[in-house]
Amino acid sequence: MADSYTLKTLRLTITQDGPPKIYEGFAVEASITKPGLPEKNSAKVKIWGLKYEDMASLTMLAFRPLEARHNLLEIEAGDIRWPSAGY
Repeated sequence: MADSYTLKTLRLTITQDGPPKIYEGFAVEASITKPGLPEKNSAKVKIWGLKYEDMASLTMLAFRPLEARHNLLEIEAGDIRWPSAGY
């Protein structure tokens, strides 16, 4: 019998100046909007349980609004695959 509900996972890949960092298995809340022109696409992402060093590197300071940081955020969602229990 197929299950109606499955556990979901989100994998975030964040690319800044160096190699990409992959975050998976964290509690994540993501809200993505794609309204179309003239508005731009946006994402609001909250990640719980990150190390302090990671939080500091991902934080953009509000008092430098014109500083350009070319970051790339990739959000992937999928089912968690569990081994079959034989039911």
